[in-house]
Amino acid sequence: MDEIIERLYVGEAREARGFSGRVLCVLNSWAWDGAEDAVWLPVVKADYDNLERPIEALQQNLDLAADVIDGWLRDGADVLVNCREGRERGPLTIAWFLHRKRGMPLDDAYYLLKSKRPSVVDRRLWLPPIMRAHESLRLPASRGGMITKVIDADG
Repeated sequence: MDEIIERLYVGEAREARGFSGRVLCVLNSWAWDGAEDAVWLPVVKADYDNLERPIEALQQNLDLAADVIDGWLRDGADVLVNCREGRERGPLTIAWFLHRKRGMPLDDAYYLLKSKRPSVVDRRLWLPPIMRAHESLRLPASRGGMITKVIDADG
């Protein structure tokens, strides 16, 4: 388990059981029973060929996860975002949180994540093109308001 910013951690599923703060599990399936201070929001690769896994669900869950993380941090809680190995889904979720709620470009968010946890794998390609276009946008922290630079989805 590694602290990315103050009180925000990324880690493996096995580390979530002993964590004393709030846990956000982003696995495809719920990791364990009886976790009172845990929320499950699956983060899965956008599947452009399979209508059973709509692309919109990924964006909705990442946006909701960013809101949950932001609320818990504002309440003063320690927060662990966990996936199976703490390398892909968890870091993607934290990168999206840093981008949407703290105004950090995704490039910078992944640089920070990799500096704290070298095993992180950049999974921005899992995002639909419209979400990847946000990469170079700077949105005011936690307002989601003015866009200062617009680019097309191809960069």
